[in-house]
Amino acid sequence: MELVRSLVDLIGEFGRIAGGSPEQAVLLLAGAALMGFTVLVSTYLLAGAILRPIGNLPALGRGHTDRRETIYREGTGGREQEYLEGDRR
Repeated sequence: MELVRSLVDLIGEFGRIAGGSPEQAVLLLAGAALMGFTVLVSTYLLAGAILRPIGNLPALGRGHTDRRETIYREGTGGREQEYLEGDRR
């Protein structure tokens, strides 16, 4: 119960700070946006690190992981672009 009361007090304190002046409100919102962005990026990276060993997931815009790893391991003699364009035809 004390935790809930503490959270309510914290929200009230942020409200008082933001209500002090427009500059304080802008700084508070900028800080919240920066923290939110940081949390989202960290969550995305953590999810990728956890899910990578579980399954062979396709990467955004780069094709399936097996194909990319095959190109890397076997090499294409500098013809990577031709190899990738052949898949699109």
